[in-house]
Amino acid sequence: RARASIHRARAPAPRLQLGADSSEVSATTRRVDLYTDAHVDAMLAILALFTVAVATAAEQTTQLISASAAGYQYIGRFQHQGDISMFDMPGTEIRASLVLSAASKVSVKLAQKHHPHNIQGSGNTKNSGFQENAIVVWVNGERQGAGGSNATFTTLSSQTENPVSFPLTTGGAALPAGTHEIRIFKATEADWNGGSPAPNYLTFYGLSSTALEPAAAPAVLAPPPPLPTRKIEFLGDSITAGFCNMCETQASNPLHATDHNEAYDATWDHQIGELLNAQVHTAAWSGLGMYTNCCGGNTTMPSIFSRTLAT
Repeated sequence: RARASIHRARAPAPRLQLGADSSEVSATTRRVDLYTDAHVDAMLAILALFTVAVATAAEQTTQLISASAAGYQYIGRFQHQGDISMFDMPGTEIRASLVLSAASKVSVKLAQKHHPHNIQGSGNTKNSGFQENAIVVWVNGERQGAGGSNATFTTLSSQTENPVSFPLTTGGAALPAGTHEIRIFKATEADWNGGSPAPNYLTFYGLSSTALEPAAAPAVLAPPPPLPTRKIEFLGDSITAGFCNMCETQASNPLHATDHNEAYDATWDHQIGELLNAQVHTAAWSGLGMYTNCCGGNTTMPSIFSRTLAT
Protein backbone atom coordinates (compact mmCIF):
# COMPACT_ATOMS: atom_id res chain seq x y z
CA ARG A 1 0.00 0.00 0.00
CA ALA A 2 2.87 2.36 0.81
CA ARG A 3 4.50 1.71 -2.57
CA ALA A 4 1.24 2.33 -4.47
CA SER A 5 0.59 5.62 -2.68
CA ILE A 6 4.15 6.79 -3.28
CA HIS A 7 3.84 5.95 -6.99
CA ARG A 8 0.64 7.96 -7.18
CA ALA A 9 2.41 10.92 -5.64
CA ARG A 10 5.28 10.69 -8.14
CA ALA A 11 6.02 13.92 -10.03
CA PRO A 12 4.53 13.98 -13.55
CA ALA A 13 6.77 13.12 -16.50
CA PRO A 14 8.33 16.08 -18.35
CA ARG A 15 6.01 17.73 -20.89
CA LEU A 16 6.92 16.84 -24.51
CA GLN A 17 8.34 19.63 -26.62
CA LEU A 18 7.01 20.02 -30.19
CA GLY A 19 9.56 18.83 -32.69
CA ALA A 20 11.52 16.86 -30.12
CA ASP A 21 13.19 13.67 -31.28
CA SER A 22 11.14 10.66 -30.20
CA SER A 23 14.25 8.71 -29.07
CA GLU A 24 15.30 11.55 -26.77
CA VAL A 25 11.82 11.71 -25.25
CA SER A 26 11.80 7.96 -24.70
CA ALA A 27 15.23 8.03 -23.05
CA THR A 28 14.21 10.94 -20.80
CA THR A 29 11.09 9.12 -19.71
CA ARG A 30 13.05 5.96 -18.91
CA ARG A 31 15.58 7.94 -16.87
CA VAL A 32 12.80 9.60 -14.88
CA ASP A 33 11.16 6.22 -14.20
CA LEU A 34 14.45 4.65 -13.10
CA TYR A 35 15.31 7.62 -10.91
CA THR A 36 11.90 7.61 -9.27
CA ASP A 37 11.78 3.82 -8.73
CA ALA A 38 15.20 3.85 -7.08
CA HIS A 39 14.11 6.55 -4.66
CA VAL A 40 10.84 4.77 -3.92
CA ASP A 41 12.72 1.56 -3.04
CA ALA A 42 15.12 3.47 -0.81
CA MET A 43 12.26 5.23 0.94
CA LEU A 44 10.42 1.95 1.48
CA ALA A 45 13.55 0.34 2.94
CA ILE A 46 14.05 3.22 5.36
CA LEU A 47 10.37 3.12 6.31
CA ALA A 48 10.57 -0.62 7.01
CA LEU A 49 13.65 -0.22 9.25
CA PHE A 50 12.03 2.65 11.12
CA THR A 51 8.84 0.62 11.66
CA VAL A 52 10.80 -2.36 13.05
CA ALA A 53 12.86 -0.10 15.34
CA VAL A 54 9.78 1.63 16.72
CA ALA A 55 7.94 -1.67 17.23
CA THR A 56 10.96 -3.24 18.95
CA ALA A 57 11.45 -0.27 21.26
CA ALA A 58 7.77 -0.31 22.14
CA GLU A 59 7.68 -4.04 22.88
CA GLN A 60 10.99 -4.38 24.81
CA THR A 61 9.70 -2.73 27.96
CA THR A 62 11.15 -3.19 31.42
CA GLN A 63 9.00 -5.23 33.80
CA LEU A 64 9.22 -4.95 37.60
CA ILE A 65 8.28 -7.80 39.94
CA SER A 66 7.64 -5.85 43.14
CA ALA A 67 9.05 -6.81 46.52
CA SER A 68 5.59 -7.84 47.73
CA ALA A 69 5.14 -10.50 45.03
CA ALA A 70 4.77 -14.10 46.13
CA GLY A 71 7.95 -16.07 45.51
CA TYR A 72 10.59 -13.95 47.23
CA GLN A 73 12.40 -15.41 50.23
CA TYR A 74 13.83 -13.09 52.89
CA ILE A 75 16.57 -14.12 55.32
CA GLY A 76 17.33 -11.83 58.24
CA ARG A 77 15.47 -8.77 59.43
CA PHE A 78 13.28 -6.94 56.89
CA GLN A 79 10.62 -4.31 57.36
CA HIS A 80 7.90 -4.93 54.77
CA GLN A 81 5.71 -1.99 53.85
CA GLY A 82 3.31 -2.18 50.92
CA ASP A 83 5.28 -3.07 47.77
CA ILE A 84 8.73 -2.38 49.27
CA SER A 85 11.01 -4.04 51.83
CA MET A 86 13.66 -2.24 53.90
CA PHE A 87 16.79 -3.75 55.46
CA ASP A 88 20.24 -2.83 56.80
CA MET A 89 21.60 -5.64 59.00
CA PRO A 90 24.71 -7.48 57.73
CA GLY A 91 24.01 -10.74 55.91
CA THR A 92 20.37 -9.96 55.13
CA GLU A 93 19.50 -11.82 51.96
CA ILE A 94 16.82 -11.97 49.24
CA ARG A 95 16.33 -15.13 47.18
CA ALA A 96 14.14 -15.80 44.16
CA SER A 97 13.64 -18.27 41.30
CA LEU A 98 13.24 -16.06 38.25
CA VAL A 99 11.68 -17.58 35.11
CA LEU A 100 12.50 -15.83 31.81
CA SER A 101 10.65 -16.65 28.59
CA ALA A 102 13.42 -15.06 26.49
CA ALA A 103 16.98 -13.81 26.94
CA SER A 104 16.77 -10.78 29.23
CA LYS A 105 18.82 -8.25 31.12
CA VAL A 106 17.98 -8.42 34.82
CA SER A 107 18.61 -5.89 37.57
CA VAL A 108 17.66 -5.22 41.18
CA LYS A 109 15.94 -1.96 42.04
CA LEU A 110 17.28 -0.47 45.28
CA ALA A 111 17.21 2.86 47.08
CA GLN A 112 19.31 3.95 50.04
CA LYS A 113 18.45 6.41 52.76
CA HIS A 114 20.74 9.44 52.90
CA HIS A 115 21.51 11.14 56.17
CA PRO A 116 24.19 13.82 56.61
CA HIS A 117 27.14 13.03 58.87
CA ASN A 118 27.34 14.60 62.28
CA ILE A 119 30.57 16.50 61.65
CA GLN A 120 30.23 18.27 64.98
CA GLY A 121 30.04 15.00 66.89
CA SER A 122 32.75 13.46 69.03
CA GLY A 123 34.46 10.08 68.71
CA ASN A 124 32.74 7.65 66.39
CA THR A 125 29.52 9.65 66.33
CA LYS A 126 31.14 11.50 63.39
CA ASN A 127 30.80 8.29 61.36
CA SER A 128 27.02 8.18 61.73
CA GLY A 129 25.19 8.91 58.49
CA PHE A 130 25.35 7.81 54.87
CA GLN A 131 27.81 5.02 54.06
CA GLU A 132 28.05 3.00 50.86
CA ASN A 133 26.57 -0.48 51.10
CA ALA A 134 28.05 -3.47 49.31
CA ILE A 135 25.89 -6.15 47.70
CA VAL A 136 27.00 -9.59 46.55
CA VAL A 137 24.91 -11.46 43.96
CA TRP A 138 24.89 -15.13 43.01
CA VAL A 139 23.11 -16.32 39.86
CA ASN A 140 22.65 -20.08 39.60
CA GLY A 141 25.32 -20.53 42.26
CA GLU A 142 27.89 -18.40 40.40
CA ARG A 143 29.18 -15.30 42.11
CA GLN A 144 28.84 -12.16 40.01
CA GLY A 145 31.31 -9.30 39.90
CA ALA A 146 34.79 -9.11 41.36
CA GLY A 147 34.89 -12.62 42.80
CA GLY A 148 36.36 -13.63 46.13
CA SER A 149 34.59 -11.88 48.98
CA ASN A 150 34.27 -8.52 47.27
CA ALA A 151 31.05 -6.91 46.14
CA THR A 152 29.11 -7.33 42.92
CA PHE A 153 28.18 -3.66 43.24
CA THR A 154 28.01 -0.89 45.84
CA THR A 155 25.62 1.96 46.38
CA LEU A 156 27.11 5.40 45.69
CA SER A 157 27.15 8.64 47.61
CA SER A 158 26.36 10.41 44.34
CA GLN A 159 22.98 8.69 43.96
CA THR A 160 19.86 10.22 45.45
CA GLU A 161 17.30 8.50 47.63
CA ASN A 162 15.37 7.56 44.49
CA PRO A 163 15.55 3.87 43.46
CA VAL A 164 18.40 2.82 41.15
CA SER A 165 18.58 -0.32 38.98
CA PHE A 166 21.80 -2.30 39.50
CA PRO A 167 22.62 -5.10 37.00
CA LEU A 168 22.71 -8.54 38.63
CA THR A 169 25.27 -10.06 36.28
CA THR A 170 28.92 -9.37 35.60
CA GLY A 171 29.11 -6.60 33.02
CA GLY A 172 25.31 -6.49 32.77
CA ALA A 173 25.25 -9.62 30.58
CA ALA A 174 21.84 -10.96 29.58
CA LEU A 175 20.51 -14.18 31.10
CA PRO A 176 19.15 -16.85 28.74
CA ALA A 177 15.58 -18.08 28.77
CA GLY A 178 14.85 -20.48 31.62
CA THR A 179 14.78 -20.55 35.42
CA HIS A 180 17.53 -18.75 37.34
CA GLU A 181 18.25 -18.96 41.06
CA ILE A 182 19.01 -15.46 42.38
CA ARG A 183 20.65 -14.56 45.71
CA ILE A 184 21.10 -10.90 46.71
CA PHE A 185 23.24 -10.55 49.84
CA LYS A 186 24.14 -7.48 51.93
CA ALA A 187 27.88 -7.69 52.65
CA THR A 188 28.28 -4.63 54.88
CA GLU A 189 26.98 -3.73 58.32
CA ALA A 190 24.28 -1.18 59.04
CA ASP A 191 26.49 1.89 59.59
CA TRP A 192 30.11 1.03 60.29
CA ASN A 193 31.41 2.39 63.62
CA GLY A 194 28.59 4.92 63.85
CA GLY A 195 28.25 5.85 67.51
CA SER A 196 24.81 7.45 67.09
CA PRO A 197 22.70 5.46 64.60
CA ALA A 198 21.39 7.52 61.67
CA PRO A 199 19.19 6.25 58.79
CA ASN A 200 21.33 4.29 56.32
CA TYR A 201 18.97 1.48 55.33
CA LEU A 202 18.29 0.06 51.87
CA THR A 203 14.87 -0.29 50.24
CA PHE A 204 14.20 -3.21 47.91
CA TYR A 205 11.64 -2.43 45.18
CA GLY A 206 11.95 -5.70 43.26
CA LEU A 207 13.62 -7.40 40.31
CA SER A 208 13.29 -5.85 36.88
CA SER A 209 13.85 -7.55 33.52
CA THR A 210 14.03 -6.39 29.91
CA ALA A 211 13.52 -9.12 27.28
CA LEU A 212 15.74 -8.91 24.21
CA GLU A 213 13.05 -10.43 22.01
CA PRO A 214 9.91 -8.51 21.06
CA ALA A 215 6.59 -9.70 22.43
CA ALA A 216 8.23 -12.05 24.96
CA ALA A 217 6.03 -13.28 27.80
CA PRO A 218 6.58 -11.46 31.12
CA ALA A 219 9.09 -12.82 33.63
CA VAL A 220 7.59 -14.56 36.65
CA LEU A 221 8.73 -15.96 39.98
CA ALA A 222 8.55 -19.72 40.46
CA PRO A 223 8.30 -21.37 43.88
CA PRO A 224 11.91 -21.29 45.16
CA PRO A 225 13.77 -24.20 46.77
CA PRO A 226 13.00 -24.52 50.50
CA LEU A 227 15.21 -22.60 52.91
CA PRO A 228 17.34 -24.45 55.47
CA THR A 229 15.31 -25.41 58.51
CA ARG A 230 18.11 -24.63 60.98
CA LYS A 231 18.41 -21.02 62.16
CA ILE A 232 21.28 -19.38 64.07
CA GLU A 233 21.33 -15.84 65.42
CA PHE A 234 24.55 -13.97 66.20
CA LEU A 235 24.91 -10.83 68.29
CA GLY A 236 28.22 -8.98 68.33
CA ASP A 237 30.47 -6.09 67.37
CA SER A 238 33.21 -5.58 64.75
CA ILE A 239 34.69 -9.09 64.91
CA THR A 240 31.23 -10.52 64.16
CA ALA A 241 30.31 -7.89 61.55
CA GLY A 242 33.58 -8.53 59.68
CA PHE A 243 35.31 -5.17 60.11
CA CYS A 244 38.51 -5.09 58.04
CA ASN A 245 38.39 -8.78 57.18
CA MET A 246 39.28 -7.74 53.62
CA CYS A 247 41.92 -5.15 54.46
CA GLU A 248 44.77 -7.40 53.23
CA THR A 249 43.44 -7.30 49.68
CA GLN A 250 43.14 -3.53 49.35
CA ALA A 251 46.48 -3.03 47.59
CA SER A 252 46.05 -5.95 45.18
CA ASN A 253 42.33 -5.57 44.54
CA PRO A 254 41.07 -1.97 44.38
CA LEU A 255 37.47 -3.15 43.93
CA HIS A 256 36.97 -3.63 47.66
CA ALA A 257 33.61 -3.86 49.38
CA THR A 258 33.69 -0.39 50.98
CA ASP A 259 36.22 2.08 52.29
CA HIS A 260 36.72 0.02 55.44
CA ASN A 261 37.13 -3.24 53.54
CA GLU A 262 34.68 -5.64 55.09
CA ALA A 263 32.70 -8.47 53.54
CA TYR A 264 30.14 -10.19 55.71
CA ASP A 265 30.09 -13.39 53.67
CA ALA A 266 33.74 -13.90 54.69
CA THR A 267 32.99 -13.67 58.44
CA TRP A 268 33.35 -16.59 60.80
CA ASP A 269 29.65 -16.49 61.77
CA HIS A 270 28.36 -16.58 58.19
CA GLN A 271 30.73 -19.42 57.30
CA ILE A 272 29.49 -21.41 60.30
CA GLY A 273 25.97 -21.04 58.92
CA GLU A 274 27.13 -22.23 55.49
CA LEU A 275 28.88 -25.28 56.98
CA LEU A 276 25.83 -26.22 59.05
CA ASN A 277 23.36 -25.41 56.26
CA ALA A 278 21.54 -22.94 58.48
CA GLN A 279 19.87 -19.58 58.02
CA VAL A 280 21.95 -16.91 59.75
CA HIS A 281 20.46 -13.79 61.34
CA THR A 282 23.08 -11.32 62.58
CA ALA A 283 22.86 -8.15 64.63
CA ALA A 284 26.43 -6.84 64.74
CA TRP A 285 27.85 -3.32 64.70
CA SER A 286 31.50 -2.25 64.86
CA GLY A 287 32.24 -0.13 67.92
CA LEU A 288 29.05 -0.93 69.83
CA GLY A 289 29.30 -3.16 72.89
CA MET A 290 26.84 -5.02 75.10
CA TYR A 291 27.34 -2.70 78.07
CA THR A 292 29.66 0.06 76.89
CA ASN A 293 31.24 1.12 73.60
CA CYS A 294 34.87 1.17 72.63
CA CYS A 295 34.92 4.55 70.91
CA GLY A 296 32.01 6.72 71.99
CA GLY A 297 28.29 6.98 71.43
CA ASN A 298 25.47 6.16 73.83
CA THR A 299 23.76 3.41 71.79
CA THR A 300 24.66 -0.15 72.79
CA MET A 301 23.82 -3.50 71.23
CA PRO A 302 20.78 -4.33 73.42
CA SER A 303 19.06 -1.35 71.78
CA ILE A 304 20.11 -2.47 68.28
CA PHE A 305 18.96 -6.03 68.96
CA SER A 306 15.40 -4.84 69.55
CA ARG A 307 15.15 -3.14 66.14
CA THR A 308 14.13 -4.45 62.74
CA LEU A 309 16.17 -1.69 61.08
CA ALA A 310 19.35 -1.05 63.04
CA THR A 311 19.66 2.50 61.74
